[in-house]
Amino acid sequence: MKIRNSLKYALVFGLSFGGCDRKFERIVELSDLLNERAIVIERVHKPAHYETVLVPVIDFDLDISFKFKNVYVSDKYKIVFSGVDSHINFVEEGSEQRFKELWERFSEKDIVKVNFRKKYLSLYDCTKAEKELSKREVTSYELVDVVKINE
Repeated sequence: MKIRNSLKYALVFGLSFGGCDRKFERIVELSDLLNERAIVIERVHKPAHYETVLVPVIDFDLDISFKFKNVYVSDKYKIVFSGVDSHINFVEEGSEQRFKELWERFSEKDIVKVNFRKKYLSLYDCTKAEKELSKREVTSYELVDVVKINE
């Protein structure tokens, strides 16, 4: 019972005096909406197929053996946009419907306008009275929308 009460007090104390519990706090942040002219440089469609894979099997005696298993792999779509000004490559790849629709909308060498956001990893210094930005670096780009430009 004492342990349970101690945990309750620790939880309440932690929530009451929360904030930075370390010297630095890491936060993922997004930029405002940006846009860039780009060219479609690659379109790839990998049709659905079966693959044979080796999978481990553990029985009740904890003996490990392996067997072959056929696995269905659905259609995969990939499209790559190369930025004209900043030379950022935007790669969209997957088997969901949104990737198929994006893949179908464009042909190679199409000129497009890519709307995107930069994803930052920000490091804040918590040793001062107010949090202060210590370091920020771009970790990836989040594609929002792509529109074909008629030229």
